[in-house]
Formats: sequence, structure tokens, C-alpha cells
Amino acid sequence: MKKLFIILLSFTIAFAANKGIQSLRFKGTATMYGSAFSNFNSGAQFLPVIEGNFLPDTSRFIADFEFSADTYVRFDTVNQFTPGINPYRGWIRLAGNQFEFRVGLQKITFGKAQLLRAISWFDTIDPRDPLGLTAGVFAERFRYYIPRTNANIWAWAIQEKFDSTSFYMPYKPNGTKLIGQYGGRIELPVQNGELGVSYNYKTGAHDSLSVSDLVGPGVTIDLNDLSVARHQAGFDGKWDGVIGAWFELAYSNERSDFSFFTQDAFILTEIASLTLGMDYTLGIGNGLMIMAEYMTNLVRMEFDPGTGSSWTMNELNFAALMLSYPIGLFDSVGLMGIMDLESSKLYTYLFWQMQFDNLSFRLSGALTNFDSNVSLFPGRSSTGPLGNMIQLMAIYDFKINIIR
Repeated sequence: MKKLFIILLSFTIAFAANKGIQSLRFKGTATMYGSAFSNFNSGAQFLPVIEGNFLPDTSRFIADFEFSADTYVRFDTVNQFTPGINPYRGWIRLAGNQFEFRVGLQKITFGKAQLLRAISWFDTIDPRDPLGLTAGVFAERFRYYIPRTNANIWAWAIQEKFDSTSFYMPYKPNGTKLIGQYGGRIELPVQNGELGVSYNYKTGAHDSLSVSDLVGPGVTIDLNDLSVARHQAGFDGKWDGVIGAWFELAYSNERSDFSFFTQDAFILTEIASLTLGMDYTLGIGNGLMIMAEYMTNLVRMEFDPGTGSSWTMNELNFAALMLSYPIGLFDSVGLMGIMDLESSKLYTYLFWQMQFDNLSFRLSGALTNFDSNVSLFPGRSSTGPLGNMIQLMAIYDFKINIIR
């Protein structure tokens, strides 16, 4: 896949040298923040973006690209200064009236939920982040729009490194290997809304690795000849009316087969998740938006070390509420609450944001009795830590047209 991306990039450069770039823009987002948690931390982040296209507006097709980086420096009282730079986006796209083909480092996200997301297979969007940032995936993605309808079909292939976040169990590979994912999605219009059906298959293999905390906290077990496969299926829908309503239903089955003390063994993890949500704007003042979501998760894990299997079942239930109110033309306030219905633990997040043309400020704070490192649900796309904090953030956006 990366070879294909390099070939397309080389072709793009050659095409641009021959035909010329029709438009080129340099834009970015600069952020500075200071936060007080159990310790103080602050930092600055800059996301520079170069984007452009090669075909004139009169063309039947679109050929464009985007390249960006995540550059940052962080300071806290524990780790002191931590600078870094990572690729953020790097894709090339060819599109027409009925299709879109994009290859490279890109964002793939779908589903209707916003606070408690059952279908967030490839993104890490945090509802508290005003920028909605998320790490990308290196993928080929094709999207086809069916004529005379609002229906469309997706297909993708994704490549990533096999590391401790690749699957549900915390595997620690010895050496680097690549794993693949393949899937698709169809979106269909239904009345005044739409339904979506998604499927993803992820597989990987490794000669030697280890897994932690399987039989007890702090216990590491060495595994050999591992092969692991994950099947994910999702069903979602949203309807807009007097009251907006949506749902997400997801099921995941991940099985790992390996050798354990010369015995054939396996680990099976099954997760079923359901999110129900609704929103409504009350005619109070400038309009009070209310959003509510409920999420239930059933997590089943089975382990067979070669001498017989045993399994456990856990149920996780959450409720979330978001209130948002525009005070005037430039500022708004919001409140988000998330409750664990089993333990009655509550996370409360309050923010005030002032928005100008290119500059915005956000003052936010959180109060909770959750453990500071807890996440809302298992999988790749769990939210960030839910600890107590107060934070001040300044965000500046800009855009410069280099070639119009």
C-alpha cells in the first residue's frame, strides 16, 4: 500500500510539473494551553497544512492532495519538556461526480453518536476537543455515490504496525510486523434520515510476543506462533425531525490462536455495544441545545491455555448529557456529564468558549470521581483520561492562498 502511495505521489509530482498546480494553499492551526490536573502541564501545538489541486474548476474531475504534520512541545512537572513531530495527514485524491478514491494517511470515521460512540473503529475523536483531532490511518479508500439517490458505498484497505494497541489484548511484539484491515460500508436514505451498515476484517500474525495481565495483574506470559483475527460489524441510523434521533449497534469478535507451553491455546474476546441518542433545541433565549446518549456494552472473554477454557462476562452501562447555549454572537457555554450507571460515578465537564474570526479561547474544567486513567469503553478508540482538571486554551487558525 505504501508502495502504491509512493507511485501515486511520484505521478502527482510529474503531473504537476507538466500541467502546473491550479491552486495551492498553506493553512494551519496553532494552539497553546495550560492545564492543572494532579500536576501542572502546558504546551503548544502547531498543525501546518499544505493542500492544493491540479485540475481547473471546469474539469469533470477533482485531483487534489493534503499534507500536514502534528508538531508539539509539552511541559509537565513529571516529564519536563517533551517535543515531537508526527505525520498527521498525507493523502492524494481523485474524484468525480459519482466516485472518490483517496490513498495515504487519512481520517476514516462514520457513525452518528457523538459522546458515547459504539462505532469508532479508526479514529480517536474526543468530544471535549474543540479541534476534533484524531490520528489518521494509512489506507486506500474508495467511495461510490449511486446516481439519483443519496446512497453511497465505501470500500477500504488499511495497513498498520503490529503493536500493543493493534488488538484488544495488550500484546507486546518482539520486532515490527505489519497487519492488514479490509472492509466496507453502505449508506442508504430512509425517510428523513439514513441507515448505515459496516464491516471490517483485521488480521495479524507474529512469531514471538507476550501478553500482560491475562492471568493476574503484573503477570506477563510469553506466546509463540500467534495468529489473530478480528471481525467487526456495525449498524447505525439517524433521523432528523422535531427531535433528532440516532443509534449505533456494533459487534466485534476477536480470536487469538497461539502456542502456550507446547499446548495449542486461544483467547476469544467478544464485545457487543449499543448507543441510543437524541437531541432537541429548546426555544429558551438564544436556544438551548440538549443532547442525550445511552450506551451499553457486553464484554465476554474466554481463555483456553490448552487444558480447558474459562470465560468471564462484564456489562458496562453509561449515560451522557450535553447542554450547549450561545450567549451571544461570539461566545457560548456548555456542560457535559457522563455517568457510569453501575457504580454511579460521574464525570462533569464545563466549558466557556469565545470565538472570533481566526482566534478562539476556551476555558474548561472537569470534576469527577472516576479513576483518572479510566476510559469509557474498550478498543482502539476510547476517550482520553477522565480526571479532574482546569484548562485554558487559545486557538489560532490561518489560511494563505499561494496559488489561486
